[in-house]
Amino acid sequence: MLRWMLILLLPCLAWAQPPLPFPEAAYLQRVWQDARGGVYSVIPSKDGVLRITRFSDGASFRYQMDNGQMIRRPADAPLPVFAEQQIEFDGQLLQPLPHTLEEIWFDSAGVRLYGMLVSPISATPVPAVVVAHGSGKDAATDYYFEPAVYLQAEVATLLFDKRGTGRSGGDYSHDFVQLAADLSAALSVLEDRPEIDAKRLGVVGLSQGVYVALQAAADPRIRFLIAGYGMLESPLAEDLQETRQKFEAAYPNLDWSEFEPFAQACGLAFGARQDAQWKAVKQGRRTWRKRVDAEHLAGTMTGDGCLRYGPMLLKAFGRRQLPPGLDWDFDANARAAALSIPTLFQFGEADTEAPSASSIHKIRDYIAAGKPFTIKTYAGADHGMKVWLNEVDGVRNYRVHPDYIADQISWLRTQLGALGAPLERTAQSR
Repeated sequence: MLRWMLILLLPCLAWAQPPLPFPEAAYLQRVWQDARGGVYSVIPSKDGVLRITRFSDGASFRYQMDNGQMIRRPADAPLPVFAEQQIEFDGQLLQPLPHTLEEIWFDSAGVRLYGMLVSPISATPVPAVVVAHGSGKDAATDYYFEPAVYLQAEVATLLFDKRGTGRSGGDYSHDFVQLAADLSAALSVLEDRPEIDAKRLGVVGLSQGVYVALQAAADPRIRFLIAGYGMLESPLAEDLQETRQKFEAAYPNLDWSEFEPFAQACGLAFGARQDAQWKAVKQGRRTWRKRVDAEHLAGTMTGDGCLRYGPMLLKAFGRRQLPPGLDWDFDANARAAALSIPTLFQFGEADTEAPSASSIHKIRDYIAAGKPFTIKTYAGADHGMKVWLNEVDGVRNYRVHPDYIADQISWLRTQLGALGAPLERTAQSR
């Protein structure tokens, strides 16, 4: 979920916006349907990549230009053929799935935020969700296919670039309280629109966005919540679990219990700024840096920090590279315990960035205690619900687990019921 890449010297580079492989795609609608009813997300993004997701099987296709040559991922991805109001793709004729798309600007704490509102065509007000996206700096409006998913459940989606990303203003931040306030400002946008049913508003949190959604869930306007591939652990505990998972995968003959004190001290000293722990870090580094390759623990504070660099360098420069505004002790579990609204938790069982076992156990305990939660788990799914396929030319290809998508649609339909019906409160487990 969180990536701690400590780059002590980062050159400033200015990049021109690359061209799209299919210039005509820039003017297309984002949600399409084939004659069999299959739905596709088609997103031309500002990084010059055209992304097509086919929800029936989760297949993900990417197209871009490189030195005048078309690059396809996977390499055998079918080439789309564009015409007026239609796309020929992999033997299917796609036509727009009726919907409206409106650019939205709104203010939160003096910062101007940019988003897109994607809504089904309806004669009566429809339910709606706001999406809280993950820790990265990529623009949500450029990458996220969620509006095409929720459109299938007759739910509108407000997708916005969080502060400091995309077209939104402000400084990039991991301050969950501030990000939750931004999410609440987005809810106010929906609440004021006549085509939206203000009594059926929900939040979707993805990856680090689960922390944001849980923080925001105290807002009484939020009637339901979807939490995808996040954790009910603090960011500090998450980093330690990710370190353990990578350590045990890379070094099956070494004992984690011997390495763990070093990893714990690293997190407390480096992330939580407990300077008394630096002595233990120095001792642990002396013991382990020749036995454990930092590259095998990449993406963790131990791998990117304490194994690579000494305490003096980390204190002087490394802490500046940590996520700004992050509360390392944020108690996600306490916020889940406070929830009383229907919530769908979804976990990949093979998640390498947000190990899911402990969170799955906690949610099942909450369900047993009567919380209105539903849990879905997906064998073989990594972070982002990606199921990895073959690797070609150093690039890993993937599909999005199709049950992840189908379960969201089914759960929303069940919870929202018939248009205008009250929410049902149910607890289910799989």
